[in-house]
Amino acid sequence: MLSPPLLNSTYNTPQTSSCGFCPCHSQHLSSSSTSHQCYQFGLIANLERWTITGSMIYGRYYHTSSLLTNGKVLVAGGMGSSRYLNSTELYDPSTDVWTVTSSMSYT
Repeated sequence: MLSPPLLNSTYNTPQTSSCGFCPCHSQHLSSSSTSHQCYQFGLIANLERWTITGSMIYGRYYHTSSLLTNGKVLVAGGMGSSRYLNSTELYDPSTDVWTVTSSMSYT
């Protein structure tokens, strides 16, 4: 199991979000490892804590992630276990569920 990412770092949380989010932080992965694990940062019992979210469908690293204005998180591209990925996934923090969305045309 991976440990929460960069515990001693400071993160700027967008005003539209009630929590920070860090999918599959690649600091913990070797060049041939992928991870389905994702972490969410927020206040739990008035303490700042990382918690593990639902797992992504495709393990990946070197991807991008974006917090959308509706509070969902879009993860796109990156590297899978043996190839570049053109897949995208959408995380809904209210349901703790990842769904596959339309793939990108290019990797």
